[in-house]
Amino acid sequence: GSAACERCHASFPSAELLDAHRATSCPFGDARAHSPLGDAEAAALDEMVAKGNPPKRNSQMYKQLLETFGFDLVMQYNENQRRKLQEEREMARAPSPPPPPPEEKPPDGEIKSTCQHCNKEFSSVFVLKTHCEEVHKDKVPLEFLEQFAEQFKSEYERKSGAPNSPRAASPAPQGDRSPSPRGENNNYNE
Repeated sequence: GSAACERCHASFPSAELLDAHRATSCPFGDARAHSPLGDAEAAALDEMVAKGNPPKRNSQMYKQLLETFGFDLVMQYNENQRRKLQEEREMARAPSPPPPPPEEKPPDGEIKSTCQHCNKEFSSVFVLKTHCEEVHKDKVPLEFLEQFAEQFKSEYERKSGAPNSPRAASPAPQGDRSPSPRGENNNYNE
């Protein structure tokens, strides 16, 4: 008749093949070789498994499986932790690049923008504009923006050849611009 392995439930046509399986290829055979269980306890476990009554969860078999497979996992974890610590130590020993200067000043050839209210220098006109709006509450009036938008639109339509809209007025010449609502000094790049 056929025989089945009590440990992994594999079936074999003969008892000789079952014995060979137990000795060489049973996945639970290696754990049994290192088992602290005595022969009587191992035989009792085999009998329980063969009858279809698996042992309780806190049994010695589960403890042995955990010890066998868990040991490998713990070793792998420890090796990885040791490797990480070693890499961190090597990184700490390696000279780190010098930190960048806290505030980079633009070269003398670059143009800086100066605030007309507080005389602070800024690297960009856009940064200066944001500074004036946020710190000094200096915003461009809506009427000026609407007037500028109309002039820009009509100038664009004239240059692109698009038909003028009925409300578009003739554009103002380039030299005849309205004064800035910010005062006489409209140049931020001083």
